[in-house]
Amino acid sequence: MKIVKLIFLTCLLLFFSVPLYAQPPKPLVFSTADTNTSAITAYFQLLQKAYDEIGYRVELNRLPGKRTFAHANDGKVDGVLISTKQILKLYNNIVVVPVKLTQVTVLAYSNGKNFKFKGLGDLKPYKIGILREYPLTVKLTAGMNRQIVDNYNSLFSLLQLREFDMVISLKREAQRFLHKNPRFKDVTPLAPPILILPLYHFLNKKHEALVPQVTPIIIRLIKEKVLEKLYEPYQSILTNEPGKRGKIHLKAKDHENI
Repeated sequence: MKIVKLIFLTCLLLFFSVPLYAQPPKPLVFSTADTNTSAITAYFQLLQKAYDEIGYRVELNRLPGKRTFAHANDGKVDGVLISTKQILKLYNNIVVVPVKLTQVTVLAYSNGKNFKFKGLGDLKPYKIGILREYPLTVKLTAGMNRQIVDNYNSLFSLLQLREFDMVISLKREAQRFLHKNPRFKDVTPLAPPILILPLYHFLNKKHEALVPQVTPIIIRLIKEKVLEKLYEPYQSILTNEPGKRGKIHLKAKDHENI
């Protein structure tokens, strides 16, 4: 009889404990621009790990242009994967998770010439080359005398042939390409940087209570070099073969300064 009672009590305990462990994680959908490169996957995977620790399943929704932020502000999605704090000036229903995930540094490069400038406006007299893959540099050079190309090989080859006075690119991507292609040894970065933008993760205000929960987890994961490991599959760069277009990828430690 005692054995029967013991089995019965064990079954009861199992019955009531199952829901605690069987509850599916709650979904969170974050938006990102459909123009973002595949390197964005590293940040998505980092946030997947962070939110999983507090019982949430993260999904990614790629949206065109301003809808990335408008949908997050309206609550159609739960937040923005990664962006600058400038969006807080335009959208008042979004809060920032106060951990810098990376920063974007934009530089100008010349073929050995030393152009003097203080800011972006000083570059208007020059012929500029940029990459099609970067919406940021496309936007920054709007209205300037520019030519848009598909890959780094074309960009720096045309600079070398003096088709451009200078090119504008993201710092890490350009430096890594130049390091791997010594034939462009005369190409040098110009100072000062054209733009430096820290990037953060954002939530709709209905999830504001999650900010203090997820912030220390993201900080810990970054300190544990989880983000660096997530970059490892993205070590390749735009193909350097003329006429071909590839994807932009980042490598480990580049999250410190894209």
